[in-house]
Order: sequence, then structure tokens, then C-alpha cells
Amino acid sequence: MIGKLVNINEEEVEKKELIKRSERDGLTGIYNAITTRDLITERIKSTDLNEKDALIIIDCDYFKDINDTYGHLQGDKVLINISKALTQTFRKTDIIGRMGGDEFCVYMSNIPSSDFVVSKCQQFKGLIKELMIGSNVTVSVGISLLVNGDSYEDLFQKADKALYDAKKKGRNQIQFFK
Repeated sequence: MIGKLVNINEEEVEKKELIKRSERDGLTGIYNAITTRDLITERIKSTDLNEKDALIIIDCDYFKDINDTYGHLQGDKVLINISKALTQTFRKTDIIGRMGGDEFCVYMSNIPSSDFVVSKCQQFKGLIKELMIGSNVTVSVGISLLVNGDSYEDLFQKADKALYDAKKKGRNQIQFFK
């Protein structure tokens, strides 16, 4: 008998690494828009009626001005610090992603209350202030709560409307969809 043994361990490790990279945003290391949407959609489908979930959309105020005034490298640092603040503030079970440009989102499943979500958002905004010492970077936040029967698109549209309202009210605000 003639045989050949092949160690496929390295190939498996490389394959897992490539999959991980394809799910992540190249700059910030958090989930990219496609993976974020897929994970949230999956979570919505498996949500129990007794559970309360929230979608939070975050947008950096006057981000274009940061890029235009200080350059894109400084803009990248702001985005990296925002993602760092998100991962340090929100729970390990929360889905955190960069939707594109300076827009981020967090999906919090099984929240104890709306006040808990606001508290986390305030904590996040405080951490941004700490990480961005010497600059006046602020964020606007829109929040929607999952209502039975909502799709990802419904939830995102409501949170986006809340974000728009926060910006309309002067930016640097936390706003729930009403």
C-alpha cells in the first residue's frame, strides 16, 4: 500500500482567518455593513416575544469638516476611536458594526429597559470625549426599539429617522424614534 499524509491544519487556519477578515471592516476591525445586517436579521428572526431589543445608529457630527480641515488620516483616527469606544462600552453580546463612512450601529438584544440603552449611549459619548482629548468630536445617536413583526429594514429606517431628528435638534443628541 502506498499512501500520503497531508496536514491540512494550516489551510484550515488560513481559511478561518480569511472568513474573519471578510466579515470585518478593514479600518476599524468591527463588523462590516453586510455582516452587521446579516447578524441583526438573524437575531430578529430568533427574538422571543418577551425580549426587548434596540437598534442604535451613530453618526459623527461634522465628519466632513474633520477630513477637510485635518486630513483623512485624522479622520481615520476618529473612526478608529469611535469603534474603540463602541467595543469598550457595549456588551460582548451586542452586534457592533460600521455601516459605511462615519456611520456605525449597535444592536442590543434582550435589554432590561430603554433607560439602559440611553445609559450605554451616554457612557459611549463620555468615552469618545476621553479618547478624543483636545478635539471637539461629537456624535448624534438614533435609537429604535424592536416591535414584533419589524424587519431589519423597518428597524433601521426608524433608527435613521431618530438620528435625523437628533441632528435637526442641534447634533450631539440621543434620540428615540417616536
